[in-house]
Amino acid sequence: MDSEPAACEITITGSETLQNSIPIETLTQVLTGLQKTAYLLAAARYQQPLQQRFNPNKEIKRLASLRAGLTAPGSYRIPISLQPAPDELFQQGEILGDLSALFEGVAGQSQAALQKLLPDSRYLERVLRELA
Repeated sequence: MDSEPAACEITITGSETLQNSIPIETLTQVLTGLQKTAYLLAAARYQQPLQQRFNPNKEIKRLASLRAGLTAPGSYRIPISLQPAPDELFQQGEILGDLSALFEGVAGQSQAALQKLLPDSRYLERVLRELA
């Protein structure tokens, strides 16, 4: 098993960053939504029952907890990684791959891609709500 954490990067762009800064509230909302989305994707992958109020269990938190790396100088790119888990049931890159597929599906407005990723409409609705 690869001991390096699976990683990807998010970039925050738009009018919020025009002054080479970003409101902390915006940053925390983005990161909180990203973490909740990773938990939802992991729960969907494990086919856990989805209650009206989503509360990830310890196992989902252990497998899908994102970590933010240090930002690059002069940049608002934030490296995101999953810490290696020695007894994981799925490859580490799967959750990050799911996040990537989710963002591609949303950006491309591909309902078919989103339904393929999250066939349970309750999960799809909840994930899309987190991104709103």
